[in-house]
Amino acid sequence: MTAIVPATEESAWLSEGPHEMVHFYLASPLVGEVAAEIYGVDGSDVEIQEAAFHIDESVARYAMVFQQRLRDPEPVTELELNAIAHLLSAHLLRRYSNLACRPMSRVDQKLSSAELRTVTDYIEAHLDSALRLSELAAAIGMNQYRFARAFQATTGDSPHST
Repeated sequence: MTAIVPATEESAWLSEGPHEMVHFYLASPLVGEVAAEIYGVDGSDVEIQEAAFHIDESVARYAMVFQQRLRDPEPVTELELNAIAHLLSAHLLRRYSNLACRPMSRVDQKLSSAELRTVTDYIEAHLDSALRLSELAAAIGMNQYRFARAFQATTGDSPHST
């Protein structure tokens, strides 16, 4: 059984009899980052809806894999923890969030010629300062994650290499 409890909700558990439980806590900033990556939106507006005690086979599979990994004598690495957190976050967003009905952001989306011109003009006008990705994205009113993907799809280079 799966229970999705939003971070803003309190939860108390009373369980009887033998059982096993895996409890995942996903930090809101992480879920927001994944929302920005998948949907190209500001992740601070993400809401996860409560879903009490139902069967979610994807969450069950993630829990089983993670549970097996925890029983392994080798310590769990930070990379593994991050991977499972990203997978779970993506699943929660697609199935239980206020973004679930939105189309996912296209990875291959390119900047228009006007957007690219605006960004290159902005870079040229600010060559004497250290530019941040968020500034470049804001120059054309775009989320920094979506901007980075679109810039690379358009130019073949990442914004950092320009």
